[in-house]
Amino acid sequence: MNLEHANIYRLGVGPRKHHPDSPEAIKEVKANVQKWKKRVRIQIHMAFFLNKIIRIFFWILLLSFIPVTSILLRFFLCDPIADGSYLNADLRVECNSPEYNEMKPIAWFGCIFYIIGIPACFFAVLSAARSENVDALTIMLSENEHERARYLAMARADVETEGGIFTPPVTVSGALSLIRTYTRRKNLRSHKTKSRIGFIVQSYSEWAWWYEMWELLRKLMLVGVIALLRPGTVMQILWGLGICVGSSFVSLLIRPYSQKDDGWLNNLCLAQLQFVLFCGLLIRLQVDLFHKEGKGDSTYDAEIAIGIAVIGSHILVMVVALGLLAYELANAPRHQAALRASLQRKQEAARRNLELWSKGRRMALMRKAKRDKERAAHGDSMGSEALKGQVTELGMWFVVCGGGCGGCGGCCLLLFVVVCCCWLFVAVARGVFLVCCVMADK
Repeated sequence: MNLEHANIYRLGVGPRKHHPDSPEAIKEVKANVQKWKKRVRIQIHMAFFLNKIIRIFFWILLLSFIPVTSILLRFFLCDPIADGSYLNADLRVECNSPEYNEMKPIAWFGCIFYIIGIPACFFAVLSAARSENVDALTIMLSENEHERARYLAMARADVETEGGIFTPPVTVSGALSLIRTYTRRKNLRSHKTKSRIGFIVQSYSEWAWWYEMWELLRKLMLVGVIALLRPGTVMQILWGLGICVGSSFVSLLIRPYSQKDDGWLNNLCLAQLQFVLFCGLLIRLQVDLFHKEGKGDSTYDAEIAIGIAVIGSHILVMVVALGLLAYELANAPRHQAALRASLQRKQEAARRNLELWSKGRRMALMRKAKRDKERAAHGDSMGSEALKGQVTELGMWFVVCGGGCGGCGGCCLLLFVVVCCCWLFVAVARGVFLVCCVMADK
C-alpha cells in the first residue's frame, strides 16, 4: 500500500526519469514513502494535540462553572442596612448608587453568557457529536432498501447485545427512527468524541448523555440561585431541601450512572446534603431536642449535638468515598480485563447476528430470483404455446385462402415462412434476456 501511494505521489510530480525497476526509481519510491509517513505522523500528532486542547478547554469550563457563577450571582445580593441597601460582598458599595448601576449591565451579560452559555455549549457540542452524518445517512437509507435492512440488522444486534428487547418496525419511518437512534449511540462511542469530550458522558449510560447538564443546573440552584432567595430565612432552607429531594428522586428514578458505585456515592452525597439542611432548619427554628425547658441547667446543648452530627455525616461520606476509591483501585486490573472480555463478547455476538442476517438476506434474494425465473419461464412457455396455436391457425387460414383463390398458394406459403421466422427470433431473444437476468442476480 505504501509503495503504491509512493508511485502515485511520484506520478503527480512529472514524467518518469528512470525505469520503474531501476535502483534510482526504487530509491525515489522509498524516499517518497518516508515523506508520506512523516506527513501522516505529523497529522496524527496534530490530531492528538488538538484533542488534548479541546479536552482541557472543556475541563476548565466545567471546573470553573460553579465558582464563577457564585461570584456573578452575589453581585445581586444586597443587605439592608439602616435606610439603604449595600452589596453583601463589599459593604462600601450601595446597591442603588451610580457606580453599581454602571456595573449591572456587565453582570447581566456575564450571567447570560456564562451561566446559560456553558450548559448550552455543552449540550450543543454533545448534540452535534451525536447527530454527525445522521441526516445524510437517513436520506440515503430512505432510498436504498438493501442498506436500510443492513443498518436495521446492526441496530438490532446492538440492542440485543446490550440486553435490550428489539421491536421490529412495521413502517419505513419506524425503521429510520431506530437507525437514527443506533447511529447516535455509535457516534458517542467514536474515538474522536471520546478523546475530546468523552469525560462529560463517560460516567453515565448512553441514553443519559444529557445528565451532566442537569448536574450543572442542580449545582447552580444550590450554590448560586438559592443565595438570592431570602437569605437567612427558613424559606431559603426549605428551598434547598426541596432541590435536594427533587435531585435524589430524579437520580433514583432514572439511574443514569453506568457504574453502581458512582450511583451509590451520588445518592449518599445528596442524602448528606439533605441531612445538613435539615440540621440547619432545626437550628434556625431553635428546636428543643433535649427538652431543656423546665429542667434547670442542662448539660446538653442542641446546637453542639447538631454540629457533631453534621461533622460526622461529612466524615462518613469521606470514608465511604475513600473506601470505594480504594476498592476500585485494587480491582482495576480485573475490572478492566472483565470489561474488555465483555466488550469482545458483545462484538462477537453482534458479528454473529450480522452473519445470520446476511445469510438469511442472501437466501431470501436467491429465493426471490428463483421465483422470478420460474414465473418468467412459466409465462414464456404459456406464451410460446399460444403463439404456436396462433401460427398454426394462421397457416391453415393461408392454405384455405390459397386454395380458395384458385392460385398455386406460393405467396401464402412464403408469408407463412416469414411469420414462423419472426416467431423463432422472438423466442430466442426472450430466452437470451432471461438468461442475462439470472446471471445478473447471481
